Amino acid sequence: MEEGMIMSAELKNDLARTLDMIKLIDLVKDYQARFTLVLRAVSLAHAVGYSAGFHWDDAGGPEVDGYRIVAYIALPTGQVSWHMPEYPDKWDGHTTEQKYERARAYTDSVYRANVLGGPPL
Repeated sequence: MEEGMIMSAELKNDLARTLDMIKLIDLVKDYQARFTLVLRAVSLAHAVGYSAGFHWDDAGGPEVDGYRIVAYIALPTGQVSWHMPEYPDKWDGHTTEQKYERARAYTDSVYRANVLGGPPL
């Protein structure tokens, strides 16, 4: 089997395990864990070539209040979706340069903590 096919099979298996974990997490209503897993599933779906992304839920309703962003994945077996939380703050006006400076500062603090044993930011 070619390397690309093996990688694709591994990613599909990882996606399947992630979807199974989402279902289990839903049973205990640990939404924070579910949100993290859904983001992972969307990323894996992209990696294997499935259509996936986010869309604003215009219908809304009390059962999804505050969760009007919907993550979608088009699996070969049909579409699946989950409501996701909205980012609570407004854009702070940062530039692209500032974005990457902030990201670098964060990664530097994590790497320093790993080497020196102190807490990251």
